[in-house]
Amino acid sequence: MVSIVPSRFAGLRIEDDDDDYVKPKQKQKNTLTQKTTSGNNQKQTGNQGQQSNQKKPKPKKPKKSVNEAAQSEQWNKWQEKDTEIVDNHYEKDLEQALLLSKLDFEANKTKYAKNEREAKQSSKSKKSRPLSLQQFQTKVDKDTVEKEVQKQRKDEEIEYNRKFTFFEQIDRETKQIIQKEQFKALVANREYSAESSPSEETDKTEPVPQEATELDLLKAENYALKAELETLRSKYKKIYSVLKSGEMKDKTELLIEIEKLKKTREDMTAEMTALYAQLEQEKSKVSSTGHEKGKEKSSGRKSVRFDASSEVHNGKGE
Repeated sequence: MVSIVPSRFAGLRIEDDDDDYVKPKQKQKNTLTQKTTSGNNQKQTGNQGQQSNQKKPKPKKPKKSVNEAAQSEQWNKWQEKDTEIVDNHYEKDLEQALLLSKLDFEANKTKYAKNEREAKQSSKSKKSRPLSLQQFQTKVDKDTVEKEVQKQRKDEEIEYNRKFTFFEQIDRETKQIIQKEQFKALVANREYSAESSPSEETDKTEPVPQEATELDLLKAENYALKAELETLRSKYKKIYSVLKSGEMKDKTELLIEIEKLKKTREDMTAEMTALYAQLEQEKSKVSSTGHEKGKEKSSGRKSVRFDASSEVHNGKGE
């Protein structure tokens, strides 16, 4: 019988056997890795869910809105300071310009007055066209009104100079100029805003600065309208006083002329009565002298006749 002896190569591994031996391990490793990854994924999803639940009560949006509000407030403050600085510089420059112009006018006042007189004389020296009666009357009325206005302006200027000092006048005039410019800018902005309508997004994003600017604009408009109303009232008062003075002047002139005419009429009637009395006296004198002369003639004739008759009688007696 043949006895079976184990081979000495039995302890060695064959390549096919090695592959069969490795594959289940890899499968086990793959299953383990899949399980670990799925477990980790579940843990991560759970952690993410917990983190999301924890993050929900603490949103970041309000922080951004607070920062935006702070930035907008800071921007508004900076803009207000910038406008204030610019306005102050502009006011100082305007005061300086007014001061220089006033000093120049005061220094060359006589020269300007002389030039104005020469201009008036040259305009008067020109030949004027023939005017109708109505045109002449309107021209006379216009000249009288202009004279009254100039007189009133001079009186107001004297009162203004007496009431305020030189530097106070400059301050008031600069403020008036700035108010007029603000009013013009306000009207221009209103026209521009009426032409271009703002979008809804800008209204939603920046409501606070828009309200502030609108309030400032309304305040400036109110102040400018008050100043304009005061100027209009003063102009109305001036015109009313000028018209009233012109009417009163016309009335007084008419009354004076009527009184003069009455006086001349009375003087003429008195002269006429005096002349009439003198005429009557002269007539009576002439009539009396004529009557006396007639009597003298008649008496002379009678005396001559009487003498002649007496002589005749005397001759007869002798």
